[in-house]
Amino acid sequence: MIQKQSIIIIGSGISGLTIAAGLETSDFLLLEARDRIGGRVLTTSSNLDMGAAWLHGSTGNPLNKYLDQKNLIPVSNSNPWMHPENTPIKYLSDTYVIDASSNTKWRALAARIASMPGISIGEALRAIGYDEDPVIFSFIYLMEVWCGGSVYNIPTSFLESDEFQVALFGDYGGNHSLFKTGALSVVDALVSTAHHNIHERIHYNKVVVEVVYGATGVEVYTQDGSKYMCEKLCITVPPKPLQNIRFVPPLDDAKIKALSEIKMGSYKKIQLEFDRADVFWGEEPMMLTCNPKTTGKDYYLGDGDAACPYVLWNNYMSSKNKPILEAVCPANVGWKLSGSPDDEIMDSMMMNLRAFYPDAPDPIA
Repeated sequence: MIQKQSIIIIGSGISGLTIAAGLETSDFLLLEARDRIGGRVLTTSSNLDMGAAWLHGSTGNPLNKYLDQKNLIPVSNSNPWMHPENTPIKYLSDTYVIDASSNTKWRALAARIASMPGISIGEALRAIGYDEDPVIFSFIYLMEVWCGGSVYNIPTSFLESDEFQVALFGDYGGNHSLFKTGALSVVDALVSTAHHNIHERIHYNKVVVEVVYGATGVEVYTQDGSKYMCEKLCITVPPKPLQNIRFVPPLDDAKIKALSEIKMGSYKKIQLEFDRADVFWGEEPMMLTCNPKTTGKDYYLGDGDAACPYVLWNNYMSSKNKPILEAVCPANVGWKLSGSPDDEIMDSMMMNLRAFYPDAPDPIA
């Protein structure tokens, strides 16, 4: 059976839902590969975000029209990862102190790296052989957290623009906030603005495998054997899944090359829940543990086998009154943990915490 629509949207993440909400016609469908909407937004019944969790800047953010400001939890008055001086991050280290002078040194190094075009930030660090202040490597780790990528994949041009000075890297100015009821509240607000019932127009578990452009319209084929036809097609899936779709006629070389060069950030989040009576950490919304058994220099400038010396923790006791610490593991750190048994991951995270809280109890979940 062939289903015909005027418009088909592939993907029901924020982009696909925004397009669907703006359509005045009811003659459209959304094809969603998962069994839920929201894309990278995934909020649990406890209002914890397993996926996207932050509003990155409140000034001029196009999401503002969907937000209830009373539902936001301001954490930092600017980008807390690229400019941690704006956020009360608790730094735990046995070997050095992070203070205002550290920020000055980091900005100076960033400017030096930015002047070395055509290479990655990691390659620039190796060329410089940086060894002036060990604290600087913790800032490099925070940059990886922000990008979700290794500094060996991030070009030096990332630090070249004036945006670095005002903490704007694809985000907006103003407060960076969490959501009291989770990021799904944005999805719900967006869907509620639609001219038509979006939920009735979503086909779930539809993995698109082929798109055929013909003289009479567009044919869309899914993995389960379904076939759709439309006059207009809008594809909102990320670059990697997009490369898995067969196009007839094929995409031209320029588009294929562009897709191959797009890099997507990735990091893993590990949430440890403790008994409320056992909360052992402070009130700061974030803390950074620095493993005393290794160094940032070994990790970033060594042979690649060193364990990551840092873990950034989101303190949900501070922001959501939940006895949960969330470890953020960007890029290679997260990939190394992927597939490991839960108890091994927990032991690895607790080792970092117990370096500074030796009596910390085991988490309950």
